[in-house]
Formats: sequence, structure tokens, C-alpha cells
Amino acid sequence: MREKNAIVPNLPPSDRCCGCAACYAICPKNAITMCPDAEGFLQPTVNHKACINCGKCENVCPVLNQGLPRTPLAVYAAKAKDDNLRRISSSGGVFSLLARQVLDKGGAVYGAAFEPPTHKVVHKRVTDEAGLDELRGSKYVQSEIGETYISVREDLENGMSVLFSGCPCQVAGLRRFLGKEYDNLLLVDVICHAVPSPLAWQKYLSCQENKEHAKISRTFSRRNCDWRSFALSLEFVNPSGKAYLIDSASGTYIHAFGAELLNRKTCHKCSFRSFKSGCDITIGDFWGIERIYPDMNDNNGVSAVICSTEKGNNVFLQNARFVEVRQSTIKQVMRRNKSVYYDFRINRKRNDFFDQIRECNFDEIVETLLDPPWWFKILKCIKRYIFSVIK
Repeated sequence: MREKNAIVPNLPPSDRCCGCAACYAICPKNAITMCPDAEGFLQPTVNHKACINCGKCENVCPVLNQGLPRTPLAVYAAKAKDDNLRRISSSGGVFSLLARQVLDKGGAVYGAAFEPPTHKVVHKRVTDEAGLDELRGSKYVQSEIGETYISVREDLENGMSVLFSGCPCQVAGLRRFLGKEYDNLLLVDVICHAVPSPLAWQKYLSCQENKEHAKISRTFSRRNCDWRSFALSLEFVNPSGKAYLIDSASGTYIHAFGAELLNRKTCHKCSFRSFKSGCDITIGDFWGIERIYPDMNDNNGVSAVICSTEKGNNVFLQNARFVEVRQSTIKQVMRRNKSVYYDFRINRKRNDFFDQIRECNFDEIVETLLDPPWWFKILKCIKRYIFSVIK
């Protein structure tokens, strides 16, 4: 324990905090709560009266105690042989195969899920195949960890096999919280572009409900959408009770996400790229697979599987009979998925977006801020004309 007069706690400022909630989970006096900031991102708030200056929150923080960059042991292109499984997954269905392996041992799988009726994203524990569907797919918003790290530790100490999946910052947060290695734990993170604001997500959903005059009943990642792009679908139920699906692949939310308009500031200076999270396996989309292994591409999805530990590589290879797999390299993955190593530049209009988001229509803000200038539109028309003449 540090001196009583010490300034506590010395946690990262908001533009460096990743919101992993490890400090919240480790605090022995419940002196830390995770509260949304002005942009809707969860940040630790400290009750200084309850704080005992133990320093555990600083010691557990993965931003203050970063891991080292790692070189993967093995890289694969993989897709489940079960086409139905791939159709309900984001890409190649590898996550589901890894999860089933753990569930078959009577274990628990943790991952991000949409929580009805608000459709906010939370981390959830599942112990059977029925619950696994909620964890599949990209969520395009930062999840609330809540008590997940504590629950993971309890399962591990009880001898259960556990698969924890999340963003690299969340995997790093869990590792720091646990403080030791577990043979019965498999850590799986995703190739993470960035995490959007939960506030922006809720404002977007509200905007779509007002536009459709109907309530959103479910949200999907890439259902009826092209797996090779950022995409999601929304299911609405109209007043008569009829359900219908809208493809939001080209909608304002995905546009704003890709334009770096609504993502967490720390994602533009991420502390966990280059496999610094300490994960066993990293999974993501193998964009560009049609150029490397054309015969694997059937437009139903292919996963990039990057194994950083012997444990991860062994576990993945145990699924060999369920997957079509080819050897690959990190360079091949990087050609179309640079998030593995590189940050993306922050949009200069980002502050304008968050200044307006609480009071204004989501679609109107995005369309106004991302509307290209007149000269760009003219230039685009000229290029189209030139290409049409050349053809």
C-alpha cells in the first residue's frame, strides 16, 4: 500500500483510457465506477473517500502496463465446412468452432451480445449452444464488461474451461486482472478497427425507429450483407406486428464508423495493436482472399486466424476436421486489414459530431459533416466521364 498522502489514483486521462474496466473489477473497496463521459464512452470515476490508496487500479491498467509486440507463431486462412454456420457468422465461422470446443467440455464462453430491448452491447456468459448465437458477429460498438472479469476468474478457479473473446484492450484488461496464466483459459481477440460510442449507437437506433415509425426488434451483423465490408442489418416490427429487415451496410452509422467520426479517441493511438494484448488467437476477416486462394472464396466468408501462442495454435488445429484451412502469412492478412498494426487518422470533424449528437438527428449530422465539397463532386463526375470514354 502506498503512502496516505500520495495522489491517487493516477489512471490514464480520457483520451488514453480504453474503457476496459479492469480498474473497476480490481478495486477492493468498490471505489471505482464506470460512467459514460460526454461522448458516451465508459470511463472510471473514483470515489476518493472510499479509495484506500492501494494502487491496484494503476497496477492492473493495461494502458499503463503495456505488453510487448509479438510475432505470430502461425497464420491461417480458414472457413467452417458447415455453410449454414458461416451464413450466421461474421466471416468464416471459426469463433463458433472454438466456442463449441469449450462448451463440449462443460465450459463457459464469454463475448459481446446485444441486450434487448435497448440493444446496448454487453459482455455475456453462455454455457450452451443456444446462447452462442448472441455472441456471433461484429457489434460495431464498445461493450460493457460489467462483472465479467470477476465471473471469468470464478469459473477458472472452479476448474472450468473458459473462452474469453473481446477487443484487444479487453483481453489485455482481463489478463492484467487475473495476474497469472491459466491452462484452462483461451483468450481470443478480434482484429479491431476501433470502438464506436455507445451514445452514438443509441442515437442512430432512435433515428432509424423514428424514420421507419417502427421499433427495432433485433440487430444483426452482416445478415443479408456482404461479408467483405463493414455491415449490419436491423429488424423492425411495424404496428401491425409484421417483422422486416433493412440492410444498413450503406447507412450513416457504418459510413461514420469507417470515416472515424464516432470512434473512441484512444483507438487512434491504440496501445494493443501488434498482438500486445496477450491473446492466444486473433480472428478477423480475411479480406482479399480471392487473390490469394481464389478457390476458397464463395462470398460466405473466410476468417484470418492468427495464433500467437502454442496453446492457441494447438486448440485451433484440434478443429481441423471441421474447417477448410490454408497456411498464410501476416503480410497477406495485412494487405486488406491494416488494423492489425496500424491506427487510423482521427476525423477533423469528430468534435463537431459529438457537439451535436445529443440534440440533433443522427442521419442529418453525419450526412452534413461527411458531405464532400462541391469541387470533389465535380472531380468525381469528370473521372467517371473519362473512364466511360476510355471503355
